[in-house]
Amino acid sequence: MKKLKKNRLALKFEKSNGKLHRFSIRNLNQELSPEAIKAALEKLAIVDLFEKDGVGSFKKAVGAKLIETTDTMFYDENDEELNTAALQRAAALNHGAEKKEVLIRIPEDLIITAENPEPGILIRKIELPAGIDPQDLDDEQTASLLSACLPENPQIEDAWLEDNVFTLIEIIDR
Repeated sequence: MKKLKKNRLALKFEKSNGKLHRFSIRNLNQELSPEAIKAALEKLAIVDLFEKDGVGSFKKAVGAKLIETTDTMFYDENDEELNTAALQRAAALNHGAEKKEVLIRIPEDLIITAENPEPGILIRKIELPAGIDPQDLDDEQTASLLSACLPENPQIEDAWLEDNVFTLIEIIDR
């Protein structure tokens, strides 16, 4: 197993028409202080270089957050050592064990909440029932569960799993 750490700075600016503009910067220099980042964002707003259809994209810096993720690599066709270790772990886990059946009635067993913190953004939380470990769900079950709780063709900006709650940030009707 290999762990790859990544980070990105998620930025939010107010446009000249009052709507929000979001973007992110990947692999940010971790040594920058929050004050230095804020100063850089304010300079970007002052310069006023970016415009689309007469609307300035960076009129006012509204927010910034650092998002850190760790990707755990289980398989890579070019990494024989990693793949051998993964096969050995899988064989050890599956030795004499049967696949655990997970039964969730959708939506009866779920606690689904949604909040609209600002126009165009919907934060949806999908909580699994007590006693259900998300790790017991395979990829197909997880995809089916999430798609049953979302509208058709959602625009997901970010998603994560914490404890037994899936959190999804959707972009809606801009």
